[in-house]
Amino acid sequence: MKERLRDRSGMIRKKCRAYTAGILVTVMLSLNGILVFEPIPAYAYPSFAEKMEGDIDGDIPEVKSDTRDRWEELEGDGEVILSFPSQIEAAISSPDDVDSYSFHLEEETDLTVLLQSEYPCGLELISKGSVIGASRRPDSQLLEPAGLEAGTYTLRIVPQEGIEASSYTLRISRQADRKKAPDYSEAHIAGAIFDPESPFRFYNVQNAEEKNKGGSPVHIIHYLAHWQGPVNESVMPYYQKGDFKETPSEYIHYKKAEPEFHEQNVIMVPSHNSTGSYMEHWKNAIMTYGAIDTGMTTSYNYRDKNPGDGYPQWDYRYFYAPEDWEYDKMGGHAVLIVGWDDTVKRENFRVTKRDWDIDSGMDEPVISLIDETMPEHDGAWICRDSYGAEGEGADAEMYPEYYYVSYESADFGGADKVPSAFAPSESRDNYNHLYSNSAGGIDNGAYQNSGFLRGVQVFRNEGTGEVLRAVGFAEPHNDVSYEIGVRIGDGAVQKIKSGYLKYPGFYTMRLEDGIMIPADTDFEVHVAISSDDSRDLIFYSCHDREGWINGTKAIPGKSFYYDSWDEEEQGWDASAVGEYPCIYAYTYSPLKSEITILDNKEKAEGYDTSTVPHPEAQPDTATKSEYVEKANTSTPSEAGAASGTGNSSAVNETKATPSETGIKMEHQRPEPEKMKTSTDSEAEYESDDGPIAKALPLRRGIRLVRMK
Repeated sequence: MKERLRDRSGMIRKKCRAYTAGILVTVMLSLNGILVFEPIPAYAYPSFAEKMEGDIDGDIPEVKSDTRDRWEELEGDGEVILSFPSQIEAAISSPDDVDSYSFHLEEETDLTVLLQSEYPCGLELISKGSVIGASRRPDSQLLEPAGLEAGTYTLRIVPQEGIEASSYTLRISRQADRKKAPDYSEAHIAGAIFDPESPFRFYNVQNAEEKNKGGSPVHIIHYLAHWQGPVNESVMPYYQKGDFKETPSEYIHYKKAEPEFHEQNVIMVPSHNSTGSYMEHWKNAIMTYGAIDTGMTTSYNYRDKNPGDGYPQWDYRYFYAPEDWEYDKMGGHAVLIVGWDDTVKRENFRVTKRDWDIDSGMDEPVISLIDETMPEHDGAWICRDSYGAEGEGADAEMYPEYYYVSYESADFGGADKVPSAFAPSESRDNYNHLYSNSAGGIDNGAYQNSGFLRGVQVFRNEGTGEVLRAVGFAEPHNDVSYEIGVRIGDGAVQKIKSGYLKYPGFYTMRLEDGIMIPADTDFEVHVAISSDDSRDLIFYSCHDREGWINGTKAIPGKSFYYDSWDEEEQGWDASAVGEYPCIYAYTYSPLKSEITILDNKEKAEGYDTSTVPHPEAQPDTATKSEYVEKANTSTPSEAGAASGTGNSSAVNETKATPSETGIKMEHQRPEPEKMKTSTDSEAEYESDDGPIAKALPLRRGIRLVRMK
């Protein structure tokens, strides 16, 4: 075990520096304030013992291109000056290894310090030799000191008892303004996902009614990964008429807009289960990120205060759906888990079954109590609901803004509701050019391999020279290692970063040293995942699946899978059969911001606009053809959580300015000779909770043909 930990630690000891800002608690429902801000001065020293109260002068150490531990080197080479907010990736190499980072604040500041580690490590904040804040939870650590005076402070990372080695990511940022309550547009999310004019749509709908769908955190990940949002409510307001007769297609349309910030990391925590093994993960995620976005199946399983026959007396502050009861289910609903209380009495969750005799001949139905139950144990999750009424009165009492859900409730936060947490956001100028071949949706990949899988996306820089600054990817497995490689033109693949993922999710890995991509050059992004066991590994990918994604075109030579890092291996051309793993390239371009996506989505033919009820109410919509003319013209689970639920009041009434971000469509090149495929086979992928999706048939035996 010790050797394995040391090997893993050694593998992932590459470091990076990045800029982070604010905290995104959720996208579906806005809870805490989000503030994207300019960096403020700070200086960090890994060598605390020598630099605790020393001067901040000194040269920046030479940037090295090998894979040694940068921070270990800096302890001998001298100090390094970082921008602030900052992100540091490093590793604890032994039980006695303590990492210290000092920084200097020029003015009074409220801080947020987040430590995410592979194995438990403690976090301490030190001022003038005294510990003024500490966190030693089982997983991630969070400190939010307010009113820190100008001066020098030190953060210390200490392995917890029994930990031999661990990688970690340390983020330091200024707190968001908690007095502000931003309101982000849910309708804009739905428009990007469902409208036939959207380049980022999952499905080619045929009429307006088909846009009246629910959504899930998976849709949100796709939306955020492609820099479509979040945007302010004023960009595309929620239905405002107040008559409760809204139809989503009345206000769900695609509208190009500049996001308020970039959300580059989303984790998927374990789903609700009867054993309770998920609970510590949820509690830690709430403490670390502020909230969990998930869903529930709505029903009338609220606390019933009526002890006898007659009408139920529901208390909407308490919800409990018994695991073994059959009951009427009324669809899915998005909720935000903001906390928990282990002391909420189980008696508050009493639910009943009643027999309603409407044929008794009486003026009123005869209602008899026939069964009742409650959870076995105390304790509940604290949830925030978009249906909640603020203030006082009957509506506020009937539909509270916050309510409890029993720990033991079924149909809450399950695998199909994809419980997710959003990591600290980044300013929208962190990178300014996004490349994606999977703009048409996200789902479980159809290709799998035991223990190791490498996905490859081929992009082309058709503008001026750019610098590759980060690689993003979406991965459905927990406890896997990753390696990232890049090939420029016809050169060799260079491995540039590695690490370990505790949870599934969408991740953006900032590269320690930018990689130059010459103009008019193909480049490849390779992401390999591996596990210590024999699990069948897949990527999240874009490919057709009935009821989820359609219209994906096969364009050979753009996406590949490999079963090893062997350069001589014959890979599988996934794009030849219409599958594109969700791997993204984020670059910095000297030109204006833009998004380059592969034109691999069939046109939405036959869309019937006559079914749109109020066309005069639609916002101006930029069409796909307009994007083609610009610069170069070139589910894992179907969650019931509704994407169109949220506050209708906009905090900022300022009209949104159309985005300056252009969208380029990379068109198909001449097709190589036809590829041969062997017999298809069907696969079903397993998770800890059982099958998670039925996949498309596997395409085996496809020979690799590299586009020139």
